[in-house]
Amino acid sequence: MSSRAVALLGAAVAAVTAFDAPGAHLVEQGGACGRCTAAQCAAQRCSVAEHPFVCTKGEAVGGCSKQAWSTLACTACCDATSCGAAARHRATTPDRRLQKHVRSAMRHGEANGSSCFDTSVSVGPPIAAQPSAGTYGSVVVVNGAASDMWIQWLASEADDGPFATAWTAALSDGHLPNWWWMNDASHSMGIFRLPKGQHALLPYFGTSVRVAPSPGCVASSAPRGKVAPDAGRAIVGTCTSSRGGAPSPQSLVEWTFTPSPYDVIDSSFVDGYSLPMRLEYLQAAGGYRTILGRATQAGCAAGGGTPVKDASGAYAGCQSPCSATNDPAACCAGAFSTPDTCHPNGVPASPAVPPWCDAITKVFAEDGKRVGYCYAYDDEAGSITDHERGLADKSAPRVKVTFCDYA
Repeated sequence: MSSRAVALLGAAVAAVTAFDAPGAHLVEQGGACGRCTAAQCAAQRCSVAEHPFVCTKGEAVGGCSKQAWSTLACTACCDATSCGAAARHRATTPDRRLQKHVRSAMRHGEANGSSCFDTSVSVGPPIAAQPSAGTYGSVVVVNGAASDMWIQWLASEADDGPFATAWTAALSDGHLPNWWWMNDASHSMGIFRLPKGQHALLPYFGTSVRVAPSPGCVASSAPRGKVAPDAGRAIVGTCTSSRGGAPSPQSLVEWTFTPSPYDVIDSSFVDGYSLPMRLEYLQAAGGYRTILGRATQAGCAAGGGTPVKDASGAYAGCQSPCSATNDPAACCAGAFSTPDTCHPNGVPASPAVPPWCDAITKVFAEDGKRVGYCYAYDDEAGSITDHERGLADKSAPRVKVTFCDYA
């Protein structure tokens, strides 16, 4: 994320990312949370056996915790273990509308590269009919390709945090094979298999989250659910497109969520891209916008990128000047690791970067403004920051991401 976007988020992000510190927001179990009321029992969706404490007031409202909440972001909470057997069943079973959308294969138009770029055709369920899937709305991930796809996600929280808990529960209840683990000390990561033509309706929230596709991974023999970090990394290592690595970089959509007007959605092309994509979102002023990620081999070449081919020789993505060469100036690494050295006076130190950025602007832009980063200190990148501002209905639809085939 650029320094400009970081400044925009400011204290709102700091309040949420503070949850990442293990134990920083908790008191001992059985502390400050009282019994949930009947209405709170009916509304909550936490896994009572594992995360019985529900935040009922504050920025983290609807969040689930192993222990009683004690943080400025959650000023009131309740203990769902008092809800009884019926409520515990409701807490671990998604509502029928969510389950239907996770499991079904509603396809409106052919799922291929050409229809992905036809705004008159909805690939997957229309966003205007997209229901909520949690307190702050929903995100739908659509497989718009002609074959099965694996979707990787990365979140800046623990593997038992609110985001990982909500997403993996929805995926499991929708019978979508999924695995998750701690990727490093401060990030959890997961992967799920999405059959061709299908989509997943998932809760939209999470601090600094990204989703990215891979055409193929091997995980059929691994036990599903939470796995050890080495086991998770081994699954990702089998994918034809892995996060930040060989043989090709990934297309991705990322967001930083806060229960405030300043959510940010964008993408990153610092390492290149793997598949075309289509992003749709609800505007704060009403109506929906669509951004078409027309990734092509010609566009890759025009930007000085390096085409990536699959085993059959078909075009499968594009490496950026950074990922193709590991040039420190293009990667903002080594002696070029600071803003002043990577783009002195606002001009990229590597002559390969400006053509790449121009090409990315043609690939993924809104009103002529690039939506995503073309190199590490890309302060000219645009972000979507108005999709929530002014919305009174917190259950309104939010975002739809479709990953596509090349036309």
